[in-house]
Amino acid sequence: MDFKSFYLQLFLLLTSLSLFHPISSRDLNHIHGPSQFLFPKYLLGSRKGHNVEGTHAIKTYLQHYGYLSKNYNIIDTNGVYNNAYDEQLECSVKKYQKFFKLNESGILDRETLSQMSQPRCSVPDFFESEDNETSITTSNLHIRSRYAFFPGRPKWTDSRNLTYSLIKNFPEKFEAAIVDAFMLWFLRSRFCFTYVSEGQKSDITISFEVGDHGDGHPFKGGVLAHAFSPEDGRLHFNGDKSFSSDLEEGKYHIRTVAAHELGHSLGLAHTNIEAAIMYPTLPSNFSKILSQDDVDGLWNLYDNFHFSCS
Repeated sequence: MDFKSFYLQLFLLLTSLSLFHPISSRDLNHIHGPSQFLFPKYLLGSRKGHNVEGTHAIKTYLQHYGYLSKNYNIIDTNGVYNNAYDEQLECSVKKYQKFFKLNESGILDRETLSQMSQPRCSVPDFFESEDNETSITTSNLHIRSRYAFFPGRPKWTDSRNLTYSLIKNFPEKFEAAIVDAFMLWFLRSRFCFTYVSEGQKSDITISFEVGDHGDGHPFKGGVLAHAFSPEDGRLHFNGDKSFSSDLEEGKYHIRTVAAHELGHSLGLAHTNIEAAIMYPTLPSNFSKILSQDDVDGLWNLYDNFHFSCS
């Protein structure tokens, strides 16, 4: 690898970033056309009071991403899936719709199923320890509208100079894109990042994985990648997805996905601001850079960076 220092890349990246502008919601409107549903189409129109085979898959999805309490039983004591569209499910659907700024009907309409089918990060949007997570009702929906953190606000405590390694035969063709992703955060924070060879001790490890890869979070459905909060350091791309360093139809922009996951590695959770790098979903053939929301979140988490890398 011939780019172990970020400073060697600074001029090139600054030149490339000058070609981009911050993204607004208007810029994203064109990507929300019809998509292939991740769930059976016969669930379209399901609402409270219905009992349709396959509804349990919606519950599993909402539970994984933090909209439905983990105390909710999707499988009953007889081992049978609970497909009842009850009040708890309706409230969870409304919370999901509110987060993604959809019509808050509580009904599985086309826009909601389409949003659920979007490729995304597998990190939850909400966590069980957050207020209103287990007792949400239709009258007390509250959705944050800015950056967020993991429960307990974990962060890197001992250093702002973090090392990273690319492991498990990481594709050489994507190495420069990973450097660029780190650079996005370097330019807007007081973190420094240094590459170390595989086998050396590193703060962040980056790899491609497939299916059930031993971290307790198997890749399923439309998941692109995931990363763990500080100071774990693991960052995994889904090896069954197609990535590209450029914008290509049907492929996911690896620098954008990497920058999102690095946000998790630094301690940021998901935001519902669509222009932000920490927004949970990303269509193919689309790129982003950091938004002010991302930057504000990191500076808040690290107390305005009272000390920096050295």
